[in-house]
Amino acid sequence: MKLKIKEKTALLDQMMFGNVQIVGFDDLKKLEKSGVVEQTTAKVKYITATGQEFTRLLIERDGVINRMIAGSKLIKGKRIDYCNLSVSVGNKETGNLMCLTRDEYVRKLQKIEEHLKNQYGIHVDLSDITMKEIEINRTFKLNEDFEKYHRVINLMMCNLPKNLKQQSEYKKVNDGIATHESYYASSKTGKAKNKVTRYLELKIYDKTKAVEKIILLTDSFMRVEFRLVGAEKIKRSLKVSKFVDLTDAIINDYFAKQTENIIVQPFEKWKIQRDEEVVELMKEWRSKDMKHWQTSVLRSLMNREITEKKAVLLDIKELLPLVNRVITKANRRYDVKDNFVKQAEKIETVFCNNDHLKMEEIIEKLTVTDTDSSGISTDSGPDYTGITSGICGIGKSA
Repeated sequence: MKLKIKEKTALLDQMMFGNVQIVGFDDLKKLEKSGVVEQTTAKVKYITATGQEFTRLLIERDGVINRMIAGSKLIKGKRIDYCNLSVSVGNKETGNLMCLTRDEYVRKLQKIEEHLKNQYGIHVDLSDITMKEIEINRTFKLNEDFEKYHRVINLMMCNLPKNLKQQSEYKKVNDGIATHESYYASSKTGKAKNKVTRYLELKIYDKTKAVEKIILLTDSFMRVEFRLVGAEKIKRSLKVSKFVDLTDAIINDYFAKQTENIIVQPFEKWKIQRDEEVVELMKEWRSKDMKHWQTSVLRSLMNREITEKKAVLLDIKELLPLVNRVITKANRRYDVKDNFVKQAEKIETVFCNNDHLKMEEIIEKLTVTDTDSSGISTDSGPDYTGITSGICGIGKSA
């Protein structure tokens, strides 16, 4: 199968929509018998545009729809109808590897509209749907296996802003060896005020592993995903609440700003502070022991990483320019730098894996923007190039 993943643009994955309007049913009694629609003696019922009434409607994981739930609530003496629709971009061929642009998502909603009509006889109006949850991500090929980026991703997670804290780190254990496949952080706190949930989630994970039961990829892919939960959170973050107002520019601008604010800027700030600390560490050990100070510096950096559970120095090459701030004699600097490299290669080998270049690679691939797609070859199957379409009846063109 020939796949084309848009590596240089932000795309949409799972979404939850509100304000879905149920126009009516072809056969309400049939839906009641099948259990899709429930009738009870509740005080309030959902009333369709055609005047049909029901207590509750539920469709779950039928191969096209993740979840659709509808009903009515009594709020401050007023009947409020609701209908929420949860959608995923997954399919049998590629799972959710191939995410969608805004217009491609419109096409998917059109198919759901047709599916509801043909499969259930349910007619809906999606022209005014609002966004209650949205996943925005970028997926890109790595130069090396995902597992080799553990120190780099862990540093990213440890440098997150205070409002976005690492909640957990998922691990898979194979034959007694722990491998890191997914990293997760959230701004979600305890019980939300007035039971309204609004928060941001960040997830960085091994996409090759995530889809391996569906499609076998020969390369290693990383996905960086932002998930906005709550209509108010989406409105504040994207400046729009209705899906019809969402554009690819809004999607990509949001992803770029989040990447800059929670990954790039914290890393740059960390580097400046780290350099100062390493310079002071070199001066300190050099004043204590002129003979073994270089060994002590590397050992201290290694011990600190173990204690703090995050990298202090990604690679020995980051330390070498800092030697110039400690050693005044130019002819001595070469020997000191050479000794640092030899010591690291002999003992502190964790500093010799070019992890600083891995960080640069991830940042570059997260920030480079281009609408061109990158091709990925797998072993067999038809050509898949994605779907593009206009609005075609769902809302108006944004």
